Amino acid sequence: MKTSLVLTILAMVSLLGCDSNTVVSTTTDPNISDPSNDVAVNVGPVEAQVTSDVLTKANSIRESVIDNIQSSETETGTAFIRYIIPDTGFTTTIDLGESESCDEGGSKTIIGSVTLTLDDNQSTGTVVGSYTIQYDSCQEIVLLSASDTDCSARPTIDGEIVVTYSEVYNLTEDLQDLDVDDETDVSASTNSALSISVGSTASNQDYSFSYSLSSSSNSTGLSGTATFQSLLYSLTEVESFVGTVSSSVLCP
Repeated sequence: MKTSLVLTILAMVSLLGCDSNTVVSTTTDPNISDPSNDVAVNVGPVEAQVTSDVLTKANSIRESVIDNIQSSETETGTAFIRYIIPDTGFTTTIDLGESESCDEGGSKTIIGSVTLTLDDNQSTGTVVGSYTIQYDSCQEIVLLSASDTDCSARPTIDGEIVVTYSEVYNLTEDLQDLDVDDETDVSASTNSALSISVGSTASNQDYSFSYSLSSSSNSTGLSGTATFQSLLYSLTEVESFVGTVSSSVLCP
């Protein structure tokens, strides 16, 4: 179980000198378990797959902001209105629907939409909405970095991840270029456990995680948990632990 060491130093100072006493107390988080080889093998590749799928779609939404602004302006006959009529904004809906076959069989489908708003000031706006990633016996090839060498696993996933998307953006521009600064929050969770097969092992796994994304940072800000065999694990700790396991164990 996770433990943290809290060190409290009490100092009493007098005219005659200084005396210090150290009190050490230990607190335990009963909810988070330490990863094991079994967790690395069965949760590691699934975590890598579902978080990557959520992040990939989120980044595609962020990258589409300018295209959608320019497209909406053109469709309404107001192309480049930011240079002509500075006080006209608009709202448009972006359909996120898509479906693709998975590497080794099955499929994954994304459904949902987000609403993009450009404020009347023509420089700020929001993108909000949600999407669901549905896995239908989806078996992907997932590359993992083990302690000795990279290796690949092939988890099979059934179920769905529900994602809430919220972005606040600011347009930066000149007559030749248009760019976006943004702060984006993405929250994802399973309404019911994913049905997972890794090799000969079958399990149910619950996921709840979030990303904090920013154009001013390269960090994904991943935070969250997975439930495996009735125990809760930190996703970032699972990712770190995977790198300590040998490829012969991680990708049997």
